[in-house]
Amino acid sequence: MVYFFAVYIPVMQAESVDLTKLFGKSYQGYSAKVPMFLPRIFTKEATDTHFDLGLYLLHREYRVIIGFVLALAFLAVRVHA
Repeated sequence: MVYFFAVYIPVMQAESVDLTKLFGKSYQGYSAKVPMFLPRIFTKEATDTHFDLGLYLLHREYRVIIGFVLALAFLAVRVHA
């Protein structure tokens, strides 16, 4: 775990510098709102959002659930076979 963070943190910081060069102030505004590692679950920004079924269907996000259920079913069959 220590190795992961020892490698990952410098890589993310270098990427942040590159993205700032590419996108300037728009990336700086984004990075000020979005944390590097853990999502903000209980902040105003997180609680102001809502689930949009139209976007969910438009972007075919249901395929993730279908794939997850199929993977679980496959594993269940493999374990009990």
